[in-house]
Amino acid sequence: MPNPFRLETIRPGQPFCDREEETRVLLAHARDFRNVVLSSPRRYGKTSLALRVQSQLESEGWACLHADFFGVDSMEDVARRIGRALLKALDRRETLLGKGRRLLKGLKAFRPAFHPREDGGITLTVERVSESGDPVRLLENVLEDLAEVVGRKEFSLHVTFDEFQEVTRLKESGQIEGIIRTCIQGQDASYLFLGSRRGVLRAIFNERKRPLFQSAIHMQLDPLPYADVVPFVENLFKQEGKSITTEGAKAVHALVEGYPYYVQRLAGEAFEAAEGPVSREDVVRALARVAHGERYGFQAVLSTLTPSQIKVLRALTKHPTSEPQSAEFTALSGTPASSVGFAIKKLESEDLIEKDARGVWRVVDPVFRLWLNEL
Repeated sequence: MPNPFRLETIRPGQPFCDREEETRVLLAHARDFRNVVLSSPRRYGKTSLALRVQSQLESEGWACLHADFFGVDSMEDVARRIGRALLKALDRRETLLGKGRRLLKGLKAFRPAFHPREDGGITLTVERVSESGDPVRLLENVLEDLAEVVGRKEFSLHVTFDEFQEVTRLKESGQIEGIIRTCIQGQDASYLFLGSRRGVLRAIFNERKRPLFQSAIHMQLDPLPYADVVPFVENLFKQEGKSITTEGAKAVHALVEGYPYYVQRLAGEAFEAAEGPVSREDVVRALARVAHGERYGFQAVLSTLTPSQIKVLRALTKHPTSEPQSAEFTALSGTPASSVGFAIKKLESEDLIEKDARGVWRVVDPVFRLWLNEL
């Protein structure tokens, strides 16, 4: 029997836990052509939620494009990803190999290129309309193409820029932000900016000197609520002919603090090993296997940090604190107060730590925290 707990992006129509209120709010903002910034820790289901929202909008006649900026390496790459997403969105409405060609009229940045696949299907890629090497003009053109589509008033447009904070890694980031602000301001379209480096994303939209200052409504995804996770887990077990005790389902939520990716990961691990009703003890054992299975990703994270940053990170796993530069914490971490300050700034910028509602610094990822504690 297949494992019903999915680790990849959850597509519309697949089992999806909660987020009904967030879906309702995002749909309302989209229909009113408001722009939204949606942030959360990594692997919290932002992309799955955005796709769910866009699926509903497409059923209402909207054109929806999703451009993922993860790993973007230049201004031209930003433009190309937007252009590809636009052409794919138009192709979903009306095939660009047929009558949908009319939708290409007036577009200045990219044209579609179709390539046959071995399975008989067709792959859509993009080519520049002009060979001009100016990336600034290319980005302006592709954003003006969005405005061109909106201006036709043939259908409404919803645009998702996923992992938007990644543009700040580019030397032209300020220019990119400015071009985007200029081109989308006043459009009768809705833009959804997703990001998992929350401090960086907040700075883009909250710092007065930044081009996108106050240009979008802020939303943040919270952990999945206990009241939704428990029946969700129980029902998926039941649908596939297995069972989990209520205490076991409660443990799935509690042990990973409602962290969406780990709810799926832990429940899936327990499901795979189940030979009878899954108990709380079975879930605890499954958590140890999950932490072990995630170790290579965690090791990769540590490889990007300095020794001082690792010391501070490990100290926070055991001793969350509201005063990281206090004598007590610096002694626990074995790091001078000045170095602790720099480490906190770096760890927060990478969204490895956060300050909670009580003002206490802690490690964001509960399984990473568990793994660090065992080093």
